[in-house]
Amino acid sequence: MTDRQLKSDNLKKYQVARRREKSPSDPIGAKAQAEQRGPKMYQNTCGAAAAGAGVCAQTDKDCQDLICKEPQVPPVETDYSGFDVVKATQYGAVFRVKELIEAGYDVNQKDSETVTLLHWAAINNRKEIIKYLIDKGAEVNAVGGELHATPLHWATRQGHLDACVILMNANADPALRDAEGCSCLHLAAQFGHTALVAYFVARGVSPDSADRTGMTPLMWAVWKICSLDPTRLLLTLGANPNLTDSTHGNTALHWAIMARNATAITTLILQGHANLNVANRRGESPLQMIQSQAGSIWINPKVAELVKEHAQSHSSRGFLSKFATDKRLRWWLMVGTPFMVFYTTGALLGTNILIIIKIFLIVCRLFYDDRLMALLPLSIYLSTKIWFYFTWFIYIAPAVGFMTTIAFLLSSALLWYNFLKSWLGDAGVLPTNKKLQFRTILELAEKGSSGFEPSSFCSACLVRRPLRSKHCSICNRCVARFDHHCPWVANCIGAKNHHHFIGFLACLVIMCLQMLLGAFSFWKSDPNCHALDLQNNKTVWETVMAVEQCDTWVAWVSAHAAFHGIWVFMLLICQLYQVRLFSTVFFQLFGGFSILKAGQKPDYCPLFMAIYLLSSLGKLTENSRKTELMIISVKIVILGMTTNERMNKGRYSHFIANRGKSPFSKGPVRNLLEFFECTLFGCRKAEHQDWLNSFEFDQTVEGEPLLSSKENFQYV
Repeated sequence: MTDRQLKSDNLKKYQVARRREKSPSDPIGAKAQAEQRGPKMYQNTCGAAAAGAGVCAQTDKDCQDLICKEPQVPPVETDYSGFDVVKATQYGAVFRVKELIEAGYDVNQKDSETVTLLHWAAINNRKEIIKYLIDKGAEVNAVGGELHATPLHWATRQGHLDACVILMNANADPALRDAEGCSCLHLAAQFGHTALVAYFVARGVSPDSADRTGMTPLMWAVWKICSLDPTRLLLTLGANPNLTDSTHGNTALHWAIMARNATAITTLILQGHANLNVANRRGESPLQMIQSQAGSIWINPKVAELVKEHAQSHSSRGFLSKFATDKRLRWWLMVGTPFMVFYTTGALLGTNILIIIKIFLIVCRLFYDDRLMALLPLSIYLSTKIWFYFTWFIYIAPAVGFMTTIAFLLSSALLWYNFLKSWLGDAGVLPTNKKLQFRTILELAEKGSSGFEPSSFCSACLVRRPLRSKHCSICNRCVARFDHHCPWVANCIGAKNHHHFIGFLACLVIMCLQMLLGAFSFWKSDPNCHALDLQNNKTVWETVMAVEQCDTWVAWVSAHAAFHGIWVFMLLICQLYQVRLFSTVFFQLFGGFSILKAGQKPDYCPLFMAIYLLSSLGKLTENSRKTELMIISVKIVILGMTTNERMNKGRYSHFIANRGKSPFSKGPVRNLLEFFECTLFGCRKAEHQDWLNSFEFDQTVEGEPLLSSKENFQYV
């Protein structure tokens, strides 16, 4: 039996299933619903329906394995001349429908089940017939069936966005309730139709509207749907997570915990900031319910830690406990730790630092939380640079010339400029507000369901995604021409700050080189170091030990300068050169590393190649090898790709269609000019492209979708 026949012949099953679906306490409701609806609907709601009893027990991968896919069959010409008007409507026989209606059939006449033609056209997504019936005077808000539902209810349940848009444009009322007290928004939330949820809210339906029992769309979403949306979508649109239903007094968080919906629990607590202390009519709060599940593998570790801190802050009255749980104090301690660690390690080398280690471990135990990894890289960078300045002015400046110090300060000024632009500047964040979000949703809905594909629409920010943009899960925002999120500047790198980031890396490499050269000048001028006769040390280890005996602090700072200078230089190479031809010639010469997945062609990492090349420079003693190395340098090609595109090009169809090459590349020179927004001695001007408003390809791959339709790469 086809999906079309299933929809047209099973109205009673739809009514029974909806009646069962209404009660969250019925453990058979979701399972019966899954068994009785068509394959397409089962796919759209597999996360919740397959779990049974409202319990989200299966992963997305498990759900995908259960999706029923009908085999594609060649089209067969069907003779519709014998169909009555109802059957012709169900099967989409437009000409037969028009023939019968023109012969005098009343478009508002109901069949034996009190269902109109518009109901059947809506549930089967017969767009042309829907428009024709409306033009002929069909009542868009007609009530039919046992549940007294409108055509919009029927189209909503099946997830037919196109049909819903047509009906809404014909003044269909989404706020009307069926016999069970559910509006169209509640149905869309129950079955996980994210696009329809967004569309209804954009058309003015309140995201906090309650059904007969006080259940809001957010409560239905967290109870029935295991995926991130539409829960996240409803929170973004302003749904209140702390409302309670009128039957049990449960909030959305209560329902999510009872369903063991880990995704919804995490989203409600971390994004929605749901209240953990609201008690239902049984006197249970979400905090107590989660604590009773302590240690369960389905609870997110961040949520468990947050609940633990919340419980401690409310149960403990001691001064030390309140002092240790103060978030502002924790922030300053985590930021300040690298400054103190850098100093104490350099000052106490060679001494017994057991007491310092114990104090450090106590601080870590009491004051560090999950924000540490986000704060640590930036604070390490700032502390290292501050101690670099201290070392230069106290130790190195007296040993070098005045102009050398001026050059150091000038390069530092340029470094600070690029760093502040990378850290605090706009990375190319897509602007968003409620008015813009609603307008975007309505525009994409008018284009059909394809407008809400992950490649063109971000369900987190509710904005249309330009080419090369990506949603950053750390910053929780969409960035134009997204390259990567850099923890060392605590910001995304995108269209508006990428060139500043490149300048920051280059200036940082120069600073590290200046520190090393200054340290060598210090060692040469220091009497203690001169007495050690550094030049006569035969091995590297002997030289290092001699330098360490000269001045421990300068040696410690120099080691940091060398380490950071090397890896930042490698990162600068990866940013400047997305190598293709280089990788081929390089691996012909030296062999190397490759990062491979099952069935994937070799794609070599530029960072590994750069490291391997530097390690091989000492071995290139023959003239032939020197010549080949020069050829490699000449053949370096700048591909015009971002780090995100380089890492995920196997997922983007426009890169696959171009055999891994960037469709955005305009050649090395033009790529550089466009990237830095400059000219080549006034002869060639940069072609600036506004990546915040670039939505269409201008190349032969225009017809290719941005993402493969098989998977959803929206958090990659």
